[in-house]
Amino acid sequence: MLPLLLVVLAAPAKGAVPPKPTLPPRAAVFVVGADREQAPAAEVLEVKLSSALEEAKVDLTDLESLFPAPAADESGAKLFAEAKKGFDDLDYEPALANAEKALEAFTAHPESATAATLADVHFFIGAVSMQLSGKAGAKKAQESFARALLFNPNLDLNAEVYGKEAKKAFDKARQEVAGKGMGPLTVTSKPAGAAVTLREKLIGLTPLAEPPSVPAGRHLVKLTRPGFVTSGSFADVSSSGASVDATLSPAPGYGEAREVASTLLTNGVGSGKVPPTAKKLAEVMKARFLVVAVKRGADTPLEVWDVETGNRLGEVALTDDASLAAAAARVKDFVDQPSPLAPVAVAEVEQGGGAPVYKKWWFWTAVGVVAVGTATAVGVAAASSKPGYNVVLGTP
Repeated sequence: MLPLLLVVLAAPAKGAVPPKPTLPPRAAVFVVGADREQAPAAEVLEVKLSSALEEAKVDLTDLESLFPAPAADESGAKLFAEAKKGFDDLDYEPALANAEKALEAFTAHPESATAATLADVHFFIGAVSMQLSGKAGAKKAQESFARALLFNPNLDLNAEVYGKEAKKAFDKARQEVAGKGMGPLTVTSKPAGAAVTLREKLIGLTPLAEPPSVPAGRHLVKLTRPGFVTSGSFADVSSSGASVDATLSPAPGYGEAREVASTLLTNGVGSGKVPPTAKKLAEVMKARFLVVAVKRGADTPLEVWDVETGNRLGEVALTDDASLAAAAARVKDFVDQPSPLAPVAVAEVEQGGGAPVYKKWWFWTAVGVVAVGTATAVGVAAASSKPGYNVVLGTP
């Protein structure tokens, strides 16, 4: 006798288990410009949108762990550690030599330095110079102290530890720095939207809207952006100012992902469906949801693609910074309550012997047809339960 195949379509049978998503319920964010002119604004918008989504408690892909950057050069830090050890052992000349070598290493690799560390190195060189040469080393000490105070204006020197002569040199250095003229510091980067750190303080995203005014002299500018290798640059500021234009290199693998995303978004956003290849990008990003937008002047349509079901949240307009919070709230609701993957319940009934029905080739053909129909039915029900959202259904 023919085997009986029971497949429940509209409602899963009791005990049926829906299939599990293959990707974690995280989101990856990509914003691209419709052309080169729009690219910098799109890069800044991507960073701001990511921040708004984080504030809305949307679980985003951790780019730094997914695409780790190469390890920073550690030679400067190691040399400075050796210098301090030598000072503690009262071995001043090797200590001074190692401190100067550390400074050379940090100068060659500014991305591995911090303003605080550079201040400490210069301070150390000044203090050890006084220990070795007394008054004869006061000039070198004062120069080093002045450089240290440019990197960290909050430094101070304890005369009980370093001596009265060192204190005098330090006070003169502070007066020297206070008397310096100021100059504007312009900072830009490729890509735009990099966080700028100056004197250990975050001062904004590139391009800076207003260049900060800083004392004349050398300053360390650090630029960071998730998915990219940290950039460090020294800016020698004069009264006429200085500029830093940094190019950030993408971490291994992230540059390729962004290139794929650029083509995918340009052709996919506004097309009315989730592109079939979107899941490949999502697999690389280890995220079920792709939050995507294309900057087209004042018009920046945002969509969310659920690559597991093909459902799409559309018609979310990004008009200005004030619209980011509202857009993030809609994204949060969509990713928190996605339409489920369609469950298929099968009751195995075998008459007359033979292999179970779920092992027959025609069974899997039937299930494939059924699963598509069920996904659509469930998706329509989910969409109708969320008024005010444009949820579009499809198959990835």
